[in-house]
Order: sequence, then structure tokens, then C-alpha cells
Amino acid sequence: MPGLFEPTTINGMALKNRFVRSATWEGMAADGGTSTPALEAMMAELAAGEPEAYCEAAARRFKETMGIPLVLVGGIRAFETAERLVAEGATDYVAPSRPLIREPRLIERWQAGDTAPARCVRDNGCFDTPDEVHGLFCAVAARKARRACE
Repeated sequence: MPGLFEPTTINGMALKNRFVRSATWEGMAADGGTSTPALEAMMAELAAGEPEAYCEAAARRFKETMGIPLVLVGGIRAFETAERLVAEGATDYVAPSRPLIREPRLIERWQAGDTAPARCVRDNGCFDTPDEVHGLFCAVAARKARRACE
């Protein structure tokens, strides 16, 4: 049986080990977890709104090779993108992570027919906010709410 730390390949995609850590695998983070220029460039692209579903190509390779249900997370802000990914078989489920931090009722909004993209601006401000009182929340929404009260 292969070990967890042995290099492997999945459909031509080389993996350093059997732990999928896309940030280090893609060169987005150093081994110690610090960001790299590549991560900073990607975050700038994400903040600008592109690319949508940035893990789509990897998801398609995993789905084709593994043949098991797959949940895709990463850059899914538009209903049309989520719908397309499932319809085309790229994934079985979508997990809009940061958009749900910004809009906890996003899925209900989409289901009610308002399929406008999520209001998340992809600035990662939500990951700077956790505390014992409020938990994880969108810093952009909090700033807007404070300004509205001033």
C-alpha cells in the first residue's frame, strides 16, 4: 500500500504526496505557509473578478480519474458558473466558500430567482476577522454597515 508521503500522479498530474494542499502544490505558498508572489498575483486577479472557478481544470482531472463524487471550491461566485460546472460534469457539488461568508443566504437568493453574482469581492478580508465574539465575517460588509450608521 502506498504511503501518504510518497509522490504520486493522477491522470498525469504530479502530486508531491497524498495530501492535497493546492497552495503549496501550485507554488502559492512556501512550505512554511507564507505567501509567494504567485499567490499575491492570483489574489489580485481574484479581487478583480477573474478567473471564475480557478480549480476547474484540476477538478475535471480528478473527476475523470477518480470516478467518485466531487465537491469543487474556489472562485465560484456566479450562479451560471456553478450551474455549468455541474451540468458539464466537472463536479457533482459546488461550495462557494467566501461568497457564503459575505452572503450567508446566497443559495436561497439564487434559488428564489435572483441569480446575480455573489457580492463577495474576494479580498480575503474575511480571514482577518475571526474573533471569539463574532466568528468569521466579511470585513467589507462590516465597513459598509459602520459607514451607514455614521
